[in-house]
Amino acid sequence: FSRTHVQSLSSGVGAGGASSVMSPVCRTVGGVLSEIRRGATVHGRVQGVSFRWYTQQEANRLGLVGWIRNERDGTVRLEVQGPERDVEALLAWVHSGPTYARVSRVDVVDLVVTEVDIDFAVTH
Repeated sequence: FSRTHVQSLSSGVGAGGASSVMSPVCRTVGGVLSEIRRGATVHGRVQGVSFRWYTQQEANRLGLVGWIRNERDGTVRLEVQGPERDVEALLAWVHSGPTYARVSRVDVVDLVVTEVDIDFAVTH
């Protein structure tokens, strides 16, 4: 799959004077990777096959946050955030999706880590 980096690293001092690094693809605190956020557009037969519901179930199983929605052009768009290993596992899963889906392509972009999402939601 393809991946585009959106922004470059920037560093700063976190709350309480602790050194932290914020990047569009990861958040580190004290040199330890904690989270990344990725966006993906899934192409193929991905609407009308419960793709969003199954993806939500998989994201919940992995303990990830974010959202997923159908787009007017027939694709499915999602943003997902959590530990890199788990985010990558979900993105690997969406390359095949549920039984009746036929994924032809997944475009992935790195995004800025946020604190907005509290769960993984199906949106409209």
